[in-house]
Amino acid sequence: MDEQKCKAIVQYMDVLTKRFWVILTRYESKDFAAFKTSILAKYPHADQGTHYTIHDLEHIVLNTADSDISMEMELLQYYQQFCPIALWLEANSKISVYDHDQYFWQGLLHSAQRAIDQCLEVKEINYM
Repeated sequence: MDEQKCKAIVQYMDVLTKRFWVILTRYESKDFAAFKTSILAKYPHADQGTHYTIHDLEHIVLNTADSDISMEMELLQYYQQFCPIALWLEANSKISVYDHDQYFWQGLLHSAQRAIDQCLEVKEINYM
């Protein structure tokens, strides 16, 4: 079972990473736990998980604000980039729910903001 895990995880890596990982001494042992420990030892702070900064979020917001979101697919792409970072920052008390919403809104051009406002005004009687 461990041998299969070792082979499977290497199978999904790009060529350079694959070459590096298979030369690690623990790969030959076919002990997955030891192999994982060996991999993590080569990547400092990897065991701490994903970390984001407000700068990461601002980078996505500013890049999106500079482009004109004119199609639903572009809005969804922005949302997919924005959400993991914003939700991590919110969950780790780096930003508030209000900040989360404000950052998202800032990533939209004023024309897109107006269009969204108009749609909400039509659908929601008590909007604004």
